[in-house]
Amino acid sequence: MKEKAPKSTILVIATMMFLAMFIILPPLLRAYLPKEEEVVKVKIVKHSLYCEKVFAKEKKKTTSRISYENDIAVKNVMTIIDYTPTEDETKNKDKDSITAEDEINYLRSVAGAEINENKSQIVVTLTQQNAIDNSMDVNLLNYLGATDAEISYFEGRGFVCSKIEG
Repeated sequence: MKEKAPKSTILVIATMMFLAMFIILPPLLRAYLPKEEEVVKVKIVKHSLYCEKVFAKEKKKTTSRISYENDIAVKNVMTIIDYTPTEDETKNKDKDSITAEDEINYLRSVAGAEINENKSQIVVTLTQQNAIDNSMDVNLLNYLGATDAEISYFEGRGFVCSKIEG
């Protein structure tokens, strides 16, 4: 029988060092080169709700354009203009007892609302921040609600609403 030749000490140490790298390198690489985390991008779905109503007795027209992101109201821009109603609009009775003047006075009372007035029109901009700042005013939530709630609210008051995608 042949005897095995003794292995070189250097070769044995080099082999041990090589194998030790498989034990030492993975934790070191995890610590110093962390895996990049995948960022999940949420798709934002935008749409608008446009509602309008003619107050024939007061000769005013009110429009409301509510901007949404993922069905959360971001901004409601209400415009009240002087308007000469058509014959059909004059025949239609207002469904609620709130007049255009009541609407204007309420919107003026909202703290922090952006109001631009001139001779023939008033533009009021409401945002979620207004709802936060005026949290005790539950009526303000009717102007910054989810799409279906807003449609119910405005159409219940005699407005005509349409949803605009995009």
